[in-house]
Amino acid sequence: MTDKLSKSSLANKTLLIFLWIIASLFVTSGLVKTAARQYFLIVKHVNISARSFNENTANISTSLILNIVAELLFFALLMIGNRLFFHIRMKLATRRFAWGLLYVLPICLFLIGNLIQAVNTVMHTTLDPTVTSLSIIFSLIVGLTEEAAFRGIMLGNLLKHSNKSLSYYFVIVLVQGFFFGGLHLVNLGRQTFSVTFSQVIYASAIGIIFGVVYTKAGSLIITILAHALIDALAFIADPSAILAKNAATVPSATYLVMGGILLFMIAYAALTILLADKSKMTQIWQ
Repeated sequence: MTDKLSKSSLANKTLLIFLWIIASLFVTSGLVKTAARQYFLIVKHVNISARSFNENTANISTSLILNIVAELLFFALLMIGNRLFFHIRMKLATRRFAWGLLYVLPICLFLIGNLIQAVNTVMHTTLDPTVTSLSIIFSLIVGLTEEAAFRGIMLGNLLKHSNKSLSYYFVIVLVQGFFFGGLHLVNLGRQTFSVTFSQVIYASAIGIIFGVVYTKAGSLIITILAHALIDALAFIADPSAILAKNAATVPSATYLVMGGILLFMIAYAALTILLADKSKMTQIWQ
């Protein structure tokens, strides 16, 4: 009975953490958007935290700066919430750091396409150094914020359960991954369901990989850097890749590919966790 109550308590706390993440996101985006419009925003067609803009370089830079501010405030609210309510201690790195670098390798499935496009962009386009620098900074802050939220706090909360079996580790990795994917439903206000749903699948797969890394290696630094690398390459490939989504629909073939990748990541999580040495994981999360 105690075990069931403990799991129920952790489940409720996980839901509260997710609600805090959503609330923090909307509060910070609203504050920055209001302040920008009232006090210093001059250029038009710039949306803060909705992350969209036109192709004017000044607007791209302005959007990135405002989104950096919003993301920093978002991170601050997450840390305040954790300090006041959740009390989750995040692990930046452990002795199994090198293993974490091995576990994160499947992320290459997402990096290859972005890398090819980024190289093509660099070869055929003159990149604006300001936009590129701001994009890299923004990518790092997004990686820090989202990894702290979902791996550090949410998954960290689920890892506090006192009686963790290998199947429990596997389930919570999937849970936090799908919560991470579900976060992207907030984009429905600025784009079609087709595009948003593809983002949910894509993000869920990435979240599962990062969940495996954090669970088996206890290294948040690895997931932050990998997350930032994905976003940074996407920015270099196309400056509007993350801050704007112009496609009205996603081809059905794309869904099949993404669905296949998601299933592959679930299988990857099963193989790496259900066949793991439980004692080594216990050393990290006891």
